[in-house]
Amino acid sequence: MASGKKIHKDYFVFNPTIAIIIIFNAVILLTAWLCPNSAIVQKMGFIGSIISWLGNEHSTLTMYLCYLMIVGHIAEALVAFILCLRLGLTLPTTMKWIITTLIVGMPSLMNLIYIPGDEKKIK
Repeated sequence: MASGKKIHKDYFVFNPTIAIIIIFNAVILLTAWLCPNSAIVQKMGFIGSIISWLGNEHSTLTMYLCYLMIVGHIAEALVAFILCLRLGLTLPTTMKWIITTLIVGMPSLMNLIYIPGDEKKIK
């Protein structure tokens, strides 16, 4: 666990590739739940047909998956907040961790839990 490690107070890691993939998938899931028959979905080709099928044929499952995604990301952001407090990170850095974990979820949180060896000790 990261709580026993000494790290720099501005320690922050962000992976934009993973963030883009997760945001794209979250938008697809939310679109399938909220507006599966919109004009934009109809123009998306194969992905649009999957979104429309998922939203129309499995609307209850899509709704529960969206709720699970939202609650899961909020819980992960709370864990990130607690870890940042234990690590003694600065307020701006803590806010970065909370926001990225709220958006990206577990991949961002894993960077906070398993800190690489280079960042372990700052004098």
